Amino acid sequence: MKAQPSKILHELFSLRLGCFPDRDACFPMMRPSVWPPIRRINGCKWKRNRLTFPRLSALLVALQLVAVDGQCTSSNSAKCGSTCYNPTFSICCNNVLSSKGSNTDCCNTVPYSSTFSICCNNVLSSKGSNSACCDTVPYNPTFSICCNNVLSSKGSNSACCGTIPYNPTFSICCTGVGGGTQLSSSGSNTACCHLTPYNPTFNKCCKMACLSSSIGSCASNFDACSCGPCASNTVCTSNSASFTCACPAGSSGQPY
Repeated sequence: MKAQPSKILHELFSLRLGCFPDRDACFPMMRPSVWPPIRRINGCKWKRNRLTFPRLSALLVALQLVAVDGQCTSSNSAKCGSTCYNPTFSICCNNVLSSKGSNTDCCNTVPYSSTFSICCNNVLSSKGSNSACCDTVPYNPTFSICCNNVLSSKGSNSACCGTIPYNPTFSICCTGVGGGTQLSSSGSNTACCHLTPYNPTFNKCCKMACLSSSIGSCASNFDACSCGPCASNTVCTSNSASFTCACPAGSSGQPY
């Protein structure tokens, strides 16, 4: 709604009683003896009318539209889009102006109180004991864990392997060359060779593809594809540092 400063100023500060457009609440700015606000009945007759909260809100919103020479007034010191407003009584959320009340934050265009609500990815929910978000779902980190936007019961788990929660004391998560993950029992293993966990004290990982029990056995010309690190029916290519996997021409899928 665009402000029309000259019209609103005329309505508010005229010596006669002025009514706001499309509103039945009238505010006698220059006649303090007439209170509370009144409404017109049958043309020239007037009747006292109680100032309800909705009418007061409408009045405040109307007052906030007033600007002089394109500048906001001292009381309406902020702008919501092109509209001046008073931050004490209103809140602007993504250029949408709303009554403030106890709200202090915005969830997209909706104002809310962070004491009672939580905004998760622009979805507003009741807060309760929740203090974190898993995509659009609020949760309590004491009892739940979020792994790649998948919410699970926490238990003794404190880490994520892809979308799976796990306890690093008993398990190890290996991230492969192609970005995939594999969760395994850790035992004495502390490192990963592609998707396979191993103990560096007893084994060596050659080109992130193959484990060798002989620490010095990885030659520079070692063929990383010799131990089959790629998925079946895929094309493996060994290079100087590692290897790559690809689907055959005309096919698609996860080659690693």
